[in-house]
Amino acid sequence: MAIPQHGNGIKTAHVNMMTDTIIANLPADGLRVVMRSLLVLFPEITRDFELETRKYVELRAMSLIKEQDRKICLPGLIKMQQIARSEMRSFLTSVDGDIVQAMTAVQKSLLVDTGARVMNNTEQSLVEALYQSLASCHATLKATNQEYPFSRSLVSTAGILGLPRPAIADEYQSLARQISMIPLPPVARETFLLNGRRVPRIFSGLWQMSSPAWGAASSSKVIEQFSRHVQQGFTAFDMADHYGDAELVFGRFASMYPHRDAIFTATKYCVFQKMTVSREAVQANIAERCRRLQTDKIDLLQFHWQFVGDYAW
Repeated sequence: MAIPQHGNGIKTAHVNMMTDTIIANLPADGLRVVMRSLLVLFPEITRDFELETRKYVELRAMSLIKEQDRKICLPGLIKMQQIARSEMRSFLTSVDGDIVQAMTAVQKSLLVDTGARVMNNTEQSLVEALYQSLASCHATLKATNQEYPFSRSLVSTAGILGLPRPAIADEYQSLARQISMIPLPPVARETFLLNGRRVPRIFSGLWQMSSPAWGAASSSKVIEQFSRHVQQGFTAFDMADHYGDAELVFGRFASMYPHRDAIFTATKYCVFQKMTVSREAVQANIAERCRRLQTDKIDLLQFHWQFVGDYAW
């Protein structure tokens, strides 16, 4: 028998009873695995999946607001006090990661058959308003000598708008001095040759930066970890164009590192939608990879084509 669902008034989809029993009894982790598998096997349902998710989130938010109106605000006040005392920085870092993921989603929504389109006036206004809010927050905190928690968001949003990379020097000054004094990295214990280049057998994958669901950290903390990896001989890093701001943060690290030639940079050009392949579209994507990585060459560019049956490539 299907387990009854209590959705706070949110309308649930009608499904087969046996199917509903499976959904109701699967643990959340298992349901995520199944959903990811379905999206890989049937990529054409991605748009519908995102649409239904958006509807659910909007309805859920409205129901929570109505429910809160009927309750005393004391529990919320207590939680805010807890955040203010010990979790504010972690909370703001998580928000920073959420905004980065949102900007990645904006980039994805601009993809069309011929490459990428420009934002319309409404989209442009929304992103500009977000950027102005982030920039205003930065100016306010800088004047009071407080740490700015949205550096990743500010850089990502500026990139979407085609603006120059914002100067957030304060966050990196001490870290840049430390990195500038790092000696040449040791050779990894196990290596192999890749097009004549000796690289570590283990690459440091940056896929976790594709979503704050895997955790979030400030860009200075991430760069500090990059530095530690390199000092242990793990000098090869692998990322992709849709891994959030991985290319941007890594590019920042590489620009500060005094032995950049000792680092091996790998990224991916991924095509998840139908597209008309042209020299201009490919060149534009590769140029964007180089811009984000702050380099004029990429050591290894991997190509991911989602639709195996489409031979347009």
